[in-house]
Amino acid sequence: GSPSPPTAPPAAAAATGTAPGTATGAAEAAETGAYPGGNTRDHILTVCGNGVGTSLFLKNTVEQVLDRWGWGPFLTVEATDTISAKGKAGEADVMMTSGSIADTLGDPGIPVWVINDFTDETEIDAALRQIYDL
Repeated sequence: GSPSPPTAPPAAAAATGTAPGTATGAAEAAETGAYPGGNTRDHILTVCGNGVGTSLFLKNTVEQVLDRWGWGPFLTVEATDTISAKGKAGEADVMMTSGSIADTLGDPGIPVWVINDFTDETEIDAALRQIYDL
């Protein structure tokens, strides 16, 4: 079995002073973007060469994991291409992509997480837990 899902984004709960696991704190933080350090972590980019193929598979899998956690309403996952990703980096908190695309992106100014299997919920669950420090 996989680890139990978190009940509310911890940064959201901490930002509002609401106990972890309460939807109210997470919802309020999501609406106001009130996360510690000004890091909203509410936008994830999934990136592939053209933004229409493998990035959509990855987007779908990320959303499935977030929905299983109950975090779906609080985070936006956007599939995009490598060229657009560089321009959108300022609006996002993290990019998830393949190793070859990560090499192409270089340093976009936000973390780039390499995912080996875009349909593997276990791998993506583990990556999201690292990204969100769970």
